[in-house]
Amino acid sequence: MRKIVIACSLLCVAACTSNPKPNTSSRQAELPSGSQTGAPNAKGAVEGFLAAVKGQDLQKMSILWGTEKGLAREQMSRDDLEKRLVVIQCNMMHDSWLFTNKPALLRSSFEQDFEIELHQRNFKAQTNVTTVRTADGRWYVKDVDLRPLNQFCR
Repeated sequence: MRKIVIACSLLCVAACTSNPKPNTSSRQAELPSGSQTGAPNAKGAVEGFLAAVKGQDLQKMSILWGTEKGLAREQMSRDDLEKRLVVIQCNMMHDSWLFTNKPALLRSSFEQDFEIELHQRNFKAQTNVTTVRTADGRWYVKDVDLRPLNQFCR
């Protein structure tokens, strides 16, 4: 299993870095700056994360990815963090995206799910993004369902 994950990661790195796309999205997300991490709200976490994905900026993705305990990068090794972010970035690479008309699903006062639609060339797919709020009130992207996005990472 580990060999498959590593192979997928390497393929995704090659695919995503060999033909970078210009940023053509009109959506301007406010990314955290300085030592600030997370976003002030759940929707902002999704917007910032997708802007970082489109910009192929793993560092900015890492300051918006976490759990109820805080940043994911403080909970795993740097090597694991980078591998996971590369796979997420490759699978979520897009030309444009939008929130679907489906209302956000509040799982609890600490978790909220959003359905988004990603567009890449001739491909279009919908997936769910789960956000989580930490004790200090910051919101992070906790999980992305990558299964519907397998056509994006080629």
